[in-house]
Amino acid sequence: MEKGSSVEDDRAFALLRHENIDKRWSPCSDPTTNAGDILRAAPDKDPGHHSNKHLFHQLITDPSLAKISAKRVGERGVQIVLPGSKPPGRVLATCLDVLVKSEREPVERFFSTFLETASGEPSKPPKLTFASGHSFANVGGNPGEHVLHINATPSLEAAWKKMGRRKENDDKNDGDESESLAAFANRFRANLVVEDAGDGTLNAFDELSWCGRCLRVGDEVEVLVNEPTIRCPSTRAEVPSEVVTDDDDDGATFLNAPVDVEGVVPDLDARVAFPELTASIFGREPKRLAEKGSYFGVYATVITGGVIREGDEVRLEESF
Repeated sequence: MEKGSSVEDDRAFALLRHENIDKRWSPCSDPTTNAGDILRAAPDKDPGHHSNKHLFHQLITDPSLAKISAKRVGERGVQIVLPGSKPPGRVLATCLDVLVKSEREPVERFFSTFLETASGEPSKPPKLTFASGHSFANVGGNPGEHVLHINATPSLEAAWKKMGRRKENDDKNDGDESESLAAFANRFRANLVVEDAGDGTLNAFDELSWCGRCLRVGDEVEVLVNEPTIRCPSTRAEVPSEVVTDDDDDGATFLNAPVDVEGVVPDLDARVAFPELTASIFGREPKRLAEKGSYFGVYATVITGGVIREGDEVRLEESF
């Protein structure tokens, strides 16, 4: 990865809501630049933040996004895939080049009727967008300011034990979590997961003390930890535990199945389960996080590029 970048293809594409196309999209400008302009941070936002993510479809507003996967195709293409289907990874729609209208249309039509808050009319689809060097996320909205979201396994284990979804109405339930640790961890969509080296030196929520300091990852990459990650309610969206499909319905049973957005949800419970956690946000005096929201994990910016490999040692360095 390069300076100011994240993992390849992370949040590279987004769907601009149909009602915002006429108001926000400039058909005469470079499409990749135009998408970046829409994301541009407001003057009162922290560095690297932007305020226009709500103009695009998100998991928080359209939880059915949790049912599908996306794969990069070529330089500017994307393929929408149904995981766990027959055959596995059945393709639902493909765009080979997001800058070509005829190539975008199959993906845009698919999402016009698939998403909860879309128009519901194929003639009024959202616009598939791609902003080179940008990130469609809560932070890193400007070129070269993409971030890594980092989780630590001791924190994941502690949160899972307190906040993991449990079986309901089961007489045999003895209190064990019905949601696996791996499934719980996947809710937070980390780019990088740091494990204890086996000597017990990494404890739950130690990563919050890294804010304002640098981490050396492997022999090449250095990242600056900026702030704790405030949790979006998108972590409440849940894919059905089993994909129900057969050769006749072509996956419709799965695609039309309701998405579970109820129950114990990590984004709302973190502040209650761990109310005393403190951290510095963009170098400010450390604050009690529960007073500001629910936080889990940390955001970091790559300041020295290179290759990160599974199993690389992570070393905490002096303050930046």
